[in-house]
Amino acid sequence: MKKIKYLWVFGGNTRNGLGFLNMIHDRDDIDSHHFFIPFVKAYQKNYPELQKFENFTYMCDGGYIKRALFCYRLFMQAEHIILHGLYAKSDTLFLLYFVKKFRKSLAWVEWGADLYNWKYEETSLKNKIKNWIGRKVRESAKVIGLMFPADEDFLRAEFNTNAICREVPFPSLKNTLEIADRLKPSQSGTKQRVLIQVGHNAYQFGNHIQLLSMLEQYKDQPIKVVLPLAYGAGGIYGRNGGQNYRKAVMRTSYQIFGEKSAPFTKEIPLENFYQYLWHTDILVFGFKRASAIGNLLLALYMGKKVFLPSDSACYKYFVKQGLVIYDTLKIPEMSFEEFVEPVKEQNISWLKYRYDKKRTLRLWEEFLSIVDQTK
Repeated sequence: MKKIKYLWVFGGNTRNGLGFLNMIHDRDDIDSHHFFIPFVKAYQKNYPELQKFENFTYMCDGGYIKRALFCYRLFMQAEHIILHGLYAKSDTLFLLYFVKKFRKSLAWVEWGADLYNWKYEETSLKNKIKNWIGRKVRESAKVIGLMFPADEDFLRAEFNTNAICREVPFPSLKNTLEIADRLKPSQSGTKQRVLIQVGHNAYQFGNHIQLLSMLEQYKDQPIKVVLPLAYGAGGIYGRNGGQNYRKAVMRTSYQIFGEKSAPFTKEIPLENFYQYLWHTDILVFGFKRASAIGNLLLALYMGKKVFLPSDSACYKYFVKQGLVIYDTLKIPEMSFEEFVEPVKEQNISWLKYRYDKKRTLRLWEEFLSIVDQTK
């Protein structure tokens, strides 16, 4: 039986994971890493980028017993099992928890939703069991990688865990700041309207309708309200949004702002997004959990005015780093002139530090080093 040092149980979504996969495959010890997608290989058609990687194993076809035996044999080969995004089905999680050898070798890299929005509605015994297993697996991880450092407070409050936590930011596919600088538009004349982005996806925890209500006081001003709703319409485990929620957000925005409302429901190429962001003036967010970190950091680097709720972990963390962040909760008290007043200065040096590729690689190296020590 071939031994695997690091078995990554990877959800397969390349939206945020492709940079990570490239980083691992560029390592000198790539032969020590193997990836398990807990879905059948037909799932690959949804993410064709995965086809270029060879050290991948997909879930076998068949019933529960066949899948369980398949996973058992694979997990037995692994020295360390790292859940990269905890989105595996409950039968896989059941096996990970109830076999002591697997439980002792677990580490977890959270992706946000698997930390904050992992629970099923407890409308049935089946869902209650899923939630119990999901909690136990999370609490069994000896080392936890955090995509955002401020997630640790929520993690400690939500789960009974003494795990070692380390920051492991998503590696970028490209040099984000170089691309941003290259696409920066030349200075033009006075703008005719203020471009305001509300939220960044279609998930309900973005509190879009509340934000639109806050902004209603500016509806007669020269503004354009942009609603990025390209992803998230499927919700998470059937909750936190969906097509009906997305339609309600678009309908509310049009009722308030009319032709000044501009929702978009299709993704755009990366460089087009950078160009769009350069022309955006203000970004308003209403989430309490960490979200849209990549968009937030890029907007701050571009000098945009960013609003976050002051009672959110993101707001508190960014302010602590010396960044200029505005309070979403104070928008109802602000005149239009106060609301649109540009940011005079931003902590660009910290943002460059946060994006530094060497820093990212060092943090991942530290994470794996700690994993190695927890056998």
